[in-house]
Amino acid sequence: MGIYLGLGSNLGDRRSNLSRALTQLETKELRVTRVSPVIESAAQLPENCPAEWDQPFLNLAAECETEAAPETVRSWIGEIEQGLGRVDNLHWAPRPIDIDILLWGEAELTTKTLTVPHARLRERDFVLAPLIALEPRLIVPGTARASLLDWSRKLPTHIPLWMGILNVTPDSFSDGGELLDWKHLEPHAMGMINAGAHIIDVGGESTRPGGNP
Repeated sequence: MGIYLGLGSNLGDRRSNLSRALTQLETKELRVTRVSPVIESAAQLPENCPAEWDQPFLNLAAECETEAAPETVRSWIGEIEQGLGRVDNLHWAPRPIDIDILLWGEAELTTKTLTVPHARLRERDFVLAPLIALEPRLIVPGTARASLLDWSRKLPTHIPLWMGILNVTPDSFSDGGELLDWKHLEPHAMGMINAGAHIIDVGGESTRPGGNP
């Protein structure tokens, strides 16, 4: 079992904040091996909080590898959060980045600054759903032998996957002939990925009536 982090952002350019956080994690002695799809969730708010706090989060889970100790990684996370503009003066306020250690292999840890597995892992569908997308049959240490997939049956959150379509035929309905040259195709595909597409569908054969396959 690997190390799993949960990342969330509900302030500023949320997708960029997540991307920058992942990049900065890899500047430490930590390698990001897999990243889940991104989901959007409502902010958890206390009663009578300011209306401007009600900003939805983007969330993802990341699988990582490191030889460092959990407390060291927790320290790195704090540095990254502060570097991206997080201020912890108000617990429920919007934040550009929030990073939690969810799981650390088979370890069960409780210190002054860290609880692993994350204490509220099972209660938060916005944490569980991305984690399930990475490792659905994972069994959380210290729990009954139910997998994340078993837990997921009670979750209200569904993770949509966004697909971008590249038509590379000369007579497509919509954009036939526009993407026949690689110098045009590659930036178009990267634009879709940067916009959040998880799947790129390549249309390589025309289905237009009267068109040449």
